[in-house]
Amino acid sequence: MAMDASSQQDRALAMHAEHLMRGGQVRAALPIFRQLVARHPRHVEALYHLGICEVAVGQRAEGARHIEKAIAVGPSRPEMLHNLALAYRGMGRFADAMRIHDELILRWPDHPAGPAGKAELLHFIGEEASARALLEPALVRWPDDPSLMLTWSRLCEGDEEKQRVVERLDAICRRDDLPPASRAQALFRLGLLCEELGRYDEAWTAATQANAIRKEPFDAATEQQAISRMLEAWQPDAIARLHMGRSADQTPVFIVGMPRSGTSLVEQIIAAHPLAFGGGERPHLHEQIAESCGGAYMDAPAKLARGAFDRMGTRYLRSLRALAPQAQRITDKAPMNWRSVGPIAMMLPGARVIHCVRSPMDTCISCWFLAFDGALPFAYDLAALGAMVRLSRVLMEHWQRVLDLPILHVQYEELVAEPEGEIRRIIEFTGLPWDDACLRFHATERVTTTASNPQVRRPVYSTSIGRWRRYAAQLGPLRQALGPYADPEG
Repeated sequence: MAMDASSQQDRALAMHAEHLMRGGQVRAALPIFRQLVARHPRHVEALYHLGICEVAVGQRAEGARHIEKAIAVGPSRPEMLHNLALAYRGMGRFADAMRIHDELILRWPDHPAGPAGKAELLHFIGEEASARALLEPALVRWPDDPSLMLTWSRLCEGDEEKQRVVERLDAICRRDDLPPASRAQALFRLGLLCEELGRYDEAWTAATQANAIRKEPFDAATEQQAISRMLEAWQPDAIARLHMGRSADQTPVFIVGMPRSGTSLVEQIIAAHPLAFGGGERPHLHEQIAESCGGAYMDAPAKLARGAFDRMGTRYLRSLRALAPQAQRITDKAPMNWRSVGPIAMMLPGARVIHCVRSPMDTCISCWFLAFDGALPFAYDLAALGAMVRLSRVLMEHWQRVLDLPILHVQYEELVAEPEGEIRRIIEFTGLPWDDACLRFHATERVTTTASNPQVRRPVYSTSIGRWRRYAAQLGPLRQALGPYADPEG
């Protein structure tokens, strides 16, 4: 459906938003597409691009709905189905994603998006042999397709095969016709493979170029001010005057910490218990806090009406229990919930919090080499990463001092060094009886939807400890931003 003849301004807006989106400025494009869809609710391109932007900032359910509507209004294209399948995968709807990939292959047999997407999904759910069987003939047919090359980069094994992929990825990254988002994805994969081959200078260069493409506006000073307001508002005397929720329900277990600090691993361990369920990164807590206080932080809890925490807790528990009504414990692994531990204590006094901690510099380097899905604007700048790690530590230390809430600190390096002892400590903290299945967490059929999915399907390993030392000479801005929390030199 075309925009009507009187909407020349809307057509100009649509072109501007598409230019922003293709240049990687998704957050700037998002409100423009929302405005266009509000005025033209059956405009295919506006619906589709709005969905793409929503998925990119972590609003996968909304994004999937808009892409679905664009496909229904039609006519659809292969990339529409491909991106709908990616949205489903991010939501954990793997069967739906597989169905879409199969439909894409059936309707467009001469397009590489179908086999590329299906092979990547098969890899994601652990069916490596099936993924390679689908990928190998597709690579012969479309040897220069970026999406197939990205999938191959995740499946390749052994130095010789990785070397071949590095050469092909490097050639793809140099192409003039590659969109910025695709170039960034290819550069991130190139960086990881170069690191696995011990080519650390090349790895750093590729990751730096990828982050430069993905970089988003982020104001560390504003973040610092928001955390400072929380520290002032959540003092013991003020907390004592708040009206706590009445539910003592012990179902929720919040796993918090910076991304790449071990949160997915800890969730996988708990989810292996037959009485527990891994809920993944739930959006409801953040949404309720934003709705109640008009922002991402609850820095003025005293302004909430009496009973507000009780109502918020009831709503949250309802959404959580719907995931697994019979489970005794359900995890919420949204890492950035470290900002919300105070509200959690007031909403859900029966909840438990597990705080995952890892070497700050290893945490940041792990983020630096990854293309995240969702809203993490600080993840593409070393100084911003360091600032967020420092603020997370400061705020968690504050919550530990002022709240009467069970908080367990899990150090990633200790979990790797003494896995059985740490796993037993984690399960004991949840209040569940011991079950040996938790020691075999990597053997569970559960698939996570985060970047850590390949890692949590393996037993714990120590090869990533001290990773930052490979790049120590480039980490001055990170060390300065971390301040007293930086890893010791030497």
